[in-house]
Amino acid sequence: MAETPQDNANETRSAPDTAAIEQQIASLRREISKLGRTIADRTEQDSSAEALTVAGVVRNNPGTVSSAVFLGAAVGVVIGLMLGQLNDDTYRWRDRLPHIR
Repeated sequence: MAETPQDNANETRSAPDTAAIEQQIASLRREISKLGRTIADRTEQDSSAEALTVAGVVRNNPGTVSSAVFLGAAVGVVIGLMLGQLNDDTYRWRDRLPHIR
């Protein structure tokens, strides 16, 4: 099959189009990279602002914070005791200790 002048024209047109598309892709990749860095910077700023807010609350209300920590510890102990009672064996840890007399 012989090439027509129209086929040659399409091939010459596709080469510059390919270069233009590659440039656009490279430009878009750079822009995506910049946006990713911007988002990371904003996230870092937001998290540091939240940490400062929490630190301010702790400084202003030390009694409330210590009460909350104590309450959490007490709840943890109660849950631990309840879980320990689920396995109600007569074999206790102190029975495993060597008897020192």
